[in-house]
Amino acid sequence: MSVMIRNEMEEVNWKALTMSDRYLFASVMQNKELCRGVIERLLKDNDISNLGSIVTEKEIKAGYFSKGIRLDVHVYDNNQASYNLELQAKDTKELHKRSRYYSSAIDTANFRAGENYIDIRNNYVIFICQEDIFGLGLWRYSFENRCTEAMGLTLNDGAHKIFFNMKGYRGEINPEAKAILEFIEGKVSDDPFVQKLEKEVERLKNNEEWRMRYMDISWVRDKMDRADARREGRAEGKAEGKVEGRAEVVENAKVALEKGLALSEVMAQITGLSIEKINELTA
Repeated sequence: MSVMIRNEMEEVNWKALTMSDRYLFASVMQNKELCRGVIERLLKDNDISNLGSIVTEKEIKAGYFSKGIRLDVHVYDNNQASYNLELQAKDTKELHKRSRYYSSAIDTANFRAGENYIDIRNNYVIFICQEDIFGLGLWRYSFENRCTEAMGLTLNDGAHKIFFNMKGYRGEINPEAKAILEFIEGKVSDDPFVQKLEKEVERLKNNEEWRMRYMDISWVRDKMDRADARREGRAEGKAEGKVEGRAEVVENAKVALEKGLALSEVMAQITGLSIEKINELTA
């Protein structure tokens, strides 16, 4: 182990690390018993007797030019229903649209040629949020497609988008799910299942190999976040430049017209074409 990594590991407050950390959350969810228990308690009505392979940091890209996604935790149950669990620290103001894209991307990636539409797996995209992104104080916000003319009529397409709110204070939620949300945020609990989660959390935090992976992942994720920020900054700069450029063109055109220049002369200044070419095009 390098001295640099050793020093960085010593600077991390491992004791204070909770399941609100994405990598620790994903690591705990790799335990099938615990992952199944979390999903069953959060969704309550879903009886999951068996889980397939649990994949963390799963990358999906529907097409060459499509935007790729990276899922925190993704797993199928014995009925081949799909569960995607996302831990969300901040309200990024786009989670409602992201949930739509995640749901469609998961369907696209796992629906094979020749399969019948009726066989599309039920799809649960679950965001566990540290902020109340809808502002109503509910513990749980559940969305599915309904008929706007008859709200009691659901499309029954198997697509579910659910947002859990760690800052909740009203609305229905089963005590087991509430205990999980409170534990993720760092609160102790005497709930037997949550104590199993806590035991796994402590086991991982005290494992030096896991700590090394944590540091590697944190370093890589930090570089990716910085790269994303730079890309967004460049895109924003280009957009602002285009807007400013258009505004400048309009202002220059107004000034030229006020000075009495002919429209063909103004167009020539804007486009860089000759007046003869402008006259030819407008003839």
